[in-house]
Amino acid sequence: DLETQVRPAQTLTELLRSHKRELCGGGGAEPAGCGEDARREEEGAGAPALVLPWRRLFQLVVPLCSDPVPRLEGVGLVQARQSTLTKLVATARRWFEPEAAFEVWRLLSPAVAGVAHALPDAYEAAGWVALFTPTHNICRCDHASVARLAGSWVDALVRLPACPAWSALWMGLLARLAKDDWKGVIDWQPHLPALFTAFVAAVNVPVGSADSATAVVRPTPVKPLVLHGALMSSEHGSGARLIVSLLRTCGQRPHTAAVSAGAFERLTHMAGLLDNYLHPSNSGKWCGELSSWLKSLVSQFMKQLGKQGPTPAPWAASLEPATRTAFVRLVSRLAARAMFSKHDGLSSTAIGALSAMAHVEPGIVLPLVVGRFRAALEATTATHQLAAAIACLGRCIRPLLLSGWGTDEETGPQIVAEAMMALLPGIDANDEGKTSAVMGLYTMVLACAPLLAGAEGGEGAPEGCLQLPLYVEDWAEDVAVRLLTLLSNLDSGPGHRADGAAGRGGPGAGGVHGGGGAAFLTTSTSFFPHLASLLFTRLPLPVAEGLARKVARFAVSETLAGVQRAVGTLLSSASQHHPQVVVREAVIPLLDKLEREVGGAAGAAAPSPALEAVAGYQVGMLREAVWSLRPAVLAPLLPRLMGVVDACLRVASRPVQDAGSTLLSAAVCVMSRTSCESYTPCRMAPGAPGLAGPRVGAGGCEEWVDKEGAGAVPPQWVAPTPEALTWVEAVIQSHLMAPARALPQLLGGGSGGSAAGVDSGSAGSAHDLRMRLHADLVKMKGVLGGLLSSLRDFDWPWLAGADQPQPPA
Repeated sequence: DLETQVRPAQTLTELLRSHKRELCGGGGAEPAGCGEDARREEEGAGAPALVLPWRRLFQLVVPLCSDPVPRLEGVGLVQARQSTLTKLVATARRWFEPEAAFEVWRLLSPAVAGVAHALPDAYEAAGWVALFTPTHNICRCDHASVARLAGSWVDALVRLPACPAWSALWMGLLARLAKDDWKGVIDWQPHLPALFTAFVAAVNVPVGSADSATAVVRPTPVKPLVLHGALMSSEHGSGARLIVSLLRTCGQRPHTAAVSAGAFERLTHMAGLLDNYLHPSNSGKWCGELSSWLKSLVSQFMKQLGKQGPTPAPWAASLEPATRTAFVRLVSRLAARAMFSKHDGLSSTAIGALSAMAHVEPGIVLPLVVGRFRAALEATTATHQLAAAIACLGRCIRPLLLSGWGTDEETGPQIVAEAMMALLPGIDANDEGKTSAVMGLYTMVLACAPLLAGAEGGEGAPEGCLQLPLYVEDWAEDVAVRLLTLLSNLDSGPGHRADGAAGRGGPGAGGVHGGGGAAFLTTSTSFFPHLASLLFTRLPLPVAEGLARKVARFAVSETLAGVQRAVGTLLSSASQHHPQVVVREAVIPLLDKLEREVGGAAGAAAPSPALEAVAGYQVGMLREAVWSLRPAVLAPLLPRLMGVVDACLRVASRPVQDAGSTLLSAAVCVMSRTSCESYTPCRMAPGAPGLAGPRVGAGGCEEWVDKEGAGAVPPQWVAPTPEALTWVEAVIQSHLMAPARALPQLLGGGSGGSAAGVDSGSAGSAHDLRMRLHADLVKMKGVLGGLLSSLRDFDWPWLAGADQPQPPA
């Protein structure tokens, strides 16, 4: 029974993960360089509180996963069991006895040695070695034995060259061994040539007219690929982790300094080999390989810095300051070449690498980033580089402000303010990539500031704000005008009701280089929703209210069906943070318009397409405004709102009825949901209970706060009131239960129907009957959607013991 095998394995895996610290006791369970458990082991603490026998688990898992006999359960269930057991072993090996690493190798090394004449068996044995070998407690073993074991694994790595799956297995195992060698007991110096040869081979780049792939391909056997495919898929990540681990030094192990110097020398040579392939003019299929390698290298470097902390323990292997600086210079040189690549993935990876390195060594990275930005801004021939330069500067805004870096002529805040003003023309409907980058930079600036203050504040700027030398009110006004102009220019007309690829957008919309249309504003990677929210929360209150007023009036006065989602995003953000302004400037005018236009068409003949488009857009805007309101603000408007909903449901038009259903859903959801107040640090009242206020660090940036530590802001939950629940119950009876009771009579051909249908005088026609059915169904759908619920399953008679009905003859 697969369930009895999978469920206990899942439970045990979760138990071991959740109680890792308690079960590890005083053992070296976190050998990351200076972890708490490593410190306790160094100070002489005892062994782990739990020790698991590896042989029993090996004898249980290997037969279950290797059984070649087909079963009735099917391939999917068998693979699910295999995946669960693999996760269990990967989690449990932390608690194997330290000598288990040598025992596993003695058991499986003969099969690995036979790779030349028994390739499938060697692959399978290598996979079991990589899965079962524990390395967390390797520093507690005999150091000479550990060094010999590392040499044996390196020999196995080079035994089958130019085989990515084989290399990935052994490189992952060697990377774990090097990372967990937090005492530096292994001398890697003799193995550096073989390891870096494997690193270079893993990055598949051409050499002249040749290719790095071997001419004789030895495919991975099917069974090992099925068993250990997950261990064969991260060659770049494992190689990067091994490189960073080799760069560490330990003061108590003199040989680690020579290993670190040799590894960095070879890494520099490897970077020189790959440097030309990162140039923008040298694009090809290898760009994805280089992107993965560079991303993994930076990620592992940042993980190591995070684990060792600002003051590494003297007995733990760590990255020295000189090595750290040299590494930043090396990665910055590679990323500076790749940031203008035509390959979006490589360009984004390079920008992310520069952003990460700017936090480590701002004095090295920030001059490069600012220089590239200014050169691209002034260029007249290479304008395609501007989007990447803007995106890179935006990702480096926080380290720029935190570090206090500046040039001889300008400070960091002056550089930021100059960029913000210079990029206002970059919000352009004809250049999506540049527009996305500009919105990203503005989002980064506002996200760093609990409150953005400008030059107009002078010396009297409020405490706890980011003050920049620019006139914030003028800048915010220009941004709002350009965003609304952008939406007007992107509108594709009434023929397109959404912002998707039906307009001029496409698959590439929202990337660094853009793709066309309005789709890039509403994709999951777009900065537009975040910018819309931050504009109403991080600006001074009068400025933010002015922007909300402008957006509300724009939503009422214009009918832009092609960008309805984008306009709705702006209006929803304004409604969430400035509800009174939006109610006064948008909700009430929209109710007035809909009462005149939709109310006059209710019960009449089918409306014109123009009326359908206008009514659909206006109801959509009203829905977005209502969705973010609080129940206390919406309650006085409910009678008029329900009048508009019923009027929409009486119109003989499916689009209008669907729009009315979504408006009904929004109203029911607002009045029945338990919501959490948004975190707006600049709106915190001094001394409010439970609100400690924003923590502002260097440069006026808001500091990160531990959600469970000092200075954390507890979530403020708002439950529905009894009056709101009473109103919701009445709507359920009138708009869910009543149509449900009327449906059988209506479907049976009767003319009673629901009161929300069309006039009874026209009930005889098939079209009117369909409209009545559609109105009742979308009415029920709106209530269920607002309640975030669904109808229960049908009570089939034969489930209660009755005879199952037979199909008609």
